[in-house]
Amino acid sequence: MIFADNAPRYWSAGLPVIPLHKWDDMGLNGKSLGKAPCVDAWQRFHNTMPTQEDMVSWLKKFPDVNIGLPLGQQSRCVALDIDSEIEAEISLIEKLVPTSPWVRVGRHGKVLMFRYNGEQTFRIKDMSGRTICELLSSRTQVVLPPSIHPTTKKPYTANCNLCDVVDSLPILPKDIETILRQSLADSGVELGTEGWTG
Repeated sequence: MIFADNAPRYWSAGLPVIPLHKWDDMGLNGKSLGKAPCVDAWQRFHNTMPTQEDMVSWLKKFPDVNIGLPLGQQSRCVALDIDSEIEAEISLIEKLVPTSPWVRVGRHGKVLMFRYNGEQTFRIKDMSGRTICELLSSRTQVVLPPSIHPTTKKPYTANCNLCDVVDSLPILPKDIETILRQSLADSGVELGTEGWTG
């Protein structure tokens, strides 16, 4: 009962978690829905909490699905998703950002959580289109443990519960996108042009 057992604690901490499809749910195209929200217009929770009616309904209708957190003003969170599997890139990125008290691991790479400070979502890709990292902000969401990953069929894990550290998350540098892009380019990574916030 992943959602039912965990959502109330997040809601109590002011985190507007929502139900995500089960890891083995499939769409009409045959692709996994395991990271997709079960509810419509979920982006509205970037700056508001679900209503009491929402909460009661979701707990009854979706008790055993995955759990996700809409990012932005309400959650006070942005997530840096490091998608790279290249250790040198992961190490470089981690050296350029403050140390986050919350680190989540899924299939590969990691997600670091930071305090929302008005950042826009951006994605950094190389020339081949491979995503190196992305900053997920307002109107995006991130999967939370102990959700089950649709590919590995294993739980996502984190080093602690986000509820316990949300108020101590550090803020990213204002120009973090430029810092990351410049440092990756200086290290020899050929970056693509798509994904800029500008």
